[in-house]
Amino acid sequence: MKLTISLRKPGEGIKKTYSELPKGTFVEVAGVNQISKRKQLNRERGAPLTTPGLGARSHMTQIRKSGDIPAILYGPNLKNEMITIMGDRPDSEVQGFQAVMREIKKGGLLATTIFELNDGKHVRKAIVKDIQYNVASYAVEHIDFLCLDGDKPITLNVPIQFVGLDDCVGIKAGGFPRYVMRSIKVTCKPSEIPALGFVANVRSLKMPGTLTAANEPTALTVADIQIPEGIREASKSLLTDKVLKRVVVSIAKK
Repeated sequence: MKLTISLRKPGEGIKKTYSELPKGTFVEVAGVNQISKRKQLNRERGAPLTTPGLGARSHMTQIRKSGDIPAILYGPNLKNEMITIMGDRPDSEVQGFQAVMREIKKGGLLATTIFELNDGKHVRKAIVKDIQYNVASYAVEHIDFLCLDGDKPITLNVPIQFVGLDDCVGIKAGGFPRYVMRSIKVTCKPSEIPALGFVANVRSLKMPGTLTAANEPTALTVADIQIPEGIREASKSLLTDKVLKRVVVSIAKK
């Protein structure tokens, strides 16, 4: 799946000049030799004289307050770059990241979604490697993007989609699914990333303690998951014999 999200220009949408700040707003002035200047400005504005945090942290807080999301973009042959992801805007026709997230999370496919980061001049493809949420509101607070370098292989966690639950023999017999793994770590080219994740069909799984046939197990392992041959070949160092024997899902008694 590919989605395009818009980037803010550095500082866009954030009041940062002294004259624009309302009275009582803390003013951050970079540089050790400018502490007295900072105190003077804050005294004039009626704001606290103590520093509420580091300059970078203060800047990210302003980005969040403006409704956008601070992020970092990194990758091979790319210097770490601080970027700002455009958030939802009621008066904007451009879809914000929160709206995009609501659609993606319905299928749990964030890890396999390729984003096109558009700053108005360039469009770069990237995937989310890490995302931080607010512990209280669960709002997105920060994102780490890995920039894709053409079709060079990358390592990522591909989510597992469980199908056949309604027809599962073990569940109909009174059991319930016990999920042990939700994703599998593999290496593949961006063009080979499974857009819908890997599929685990639990339809034939039976509940332990019942009469089971040899070909009707009570659990699925990594080896039972439908992984394309090309990805299996590129992921030999990750899909070891030990990993392939790990249980992904089993049917347990209530």
